[in-house]
Amino acid sequence: MPPDILDHPTSQDMVVQEGSNVTLTCAATGVPEPTVTWKREGEKSVTSV
Repeated sequence: MPPDILDHPTSQDMVVQEGSNVTLTCAATGVPEPTVTWKREGEKSVTSV
């Protein structure tokens, strides 16, 4: 089954002060289970803690 990103009606734009933390959520389905990777401005992957 191809990957499918589940669109949530609560998705919205965010404004975050530089240096502050932000939480991003993505729900996706597929076989094999998709891996979600966040990138900032198409550059390096953003890591989480």
